[in-house]
Amino acid sequence: RKMPRDRDYGERDWDAPPENAWQRFCGIPMFLTIILLLYYYFGMCFFIPNLRGLYSRNWTIAMYAALHYLFATTTYSYLSAVFTDPGQVPNNWTSATDLYPVCERCNVLKPLRTHHCSYCRRCVLRYDHHCDWINNCVGQANHKFFFLFLFYISLCISHYLYMAFITITRVEDLPEAEREGGLYILNVVLLILYTICIFPLVLFAWGFLSWTTYLLLTNQTTVESSVLTNYEKPPVGVVGALKLVLGPQMLFWLLPTSPPVNLEVFMRRGTGKDVV
Repeated sequence: RKMPRDRDYGERDWDAPPENAWQRFCGIPMFLTIILLLYYYFGMCFFIPNLRGLYSRNWTIAMYAALHYLFATTTYSYLSAVFTDPGQVPNNWTSATDLYPVCERCNVLKPLRTHHCSYCRRCVLRYDHHCDWINNCVGQANHKFFFLFLFYISLCISHYLYMAFITITRVEDLPEAEREGGLYILNVVLLILYTICIFPLVLFAWGFLSWTTYLLLTNQTTVESSVLTNYEKPPVGVVGALKLVLGPQMLFWLLPTSPPVNLEVFMRRGTGKDVV
């Protein structure tokens, strides 16, 4: 059914999922993501001090610095991807040309590379896909946050596995005093179990990140890679494709800063040729 054109910007259909921000965390995928982040942080904080005899003081400080940086940037990128509007087309938006079709479901104009999300019941600019892990669409306005979340969560898991591998292979190097008692044995056993449980995640995370990076470099979205589109994107090159999502300043590409692309400009030049 068609939706009225006089809705306020950003409002969803009444049949859509609740808009209450904190209700976004009710989904199982999001709950598991939060558990993974907390598991990484507190797990590292637990076994590093108890096995500090394996590392020098400077090495321990460096590992703690990496832990807190990765945890902070991953958490911030994740929350930004969750709470940032992906870029909804305003209901009162008009175009000077007749090139843009009208969405048959929500009755708004659809700029180039805009697709309708069946779950959110709205049209999203440069729609990539609806992600259950963030309970939100991935679009032009939050694509960078989503990509950085994948990038940093992959580093978090790899960091954990690296520390676990070094620890397990060097347990015999611990001083004799630190290898006495049940706490030492418990730490090693838990570390091995944690490593076995988390190892498949690193394969999944890096695999998903590799696919997302490929789409980023080729200026594609997930839906464009699987659905035949009836428009042509002008060649922008690898750097231009990265700038379209990560921003014009290369120094800030890996920082979860606000996307620099003006959505109004993007709607009128949606191919990205002059946006960046």
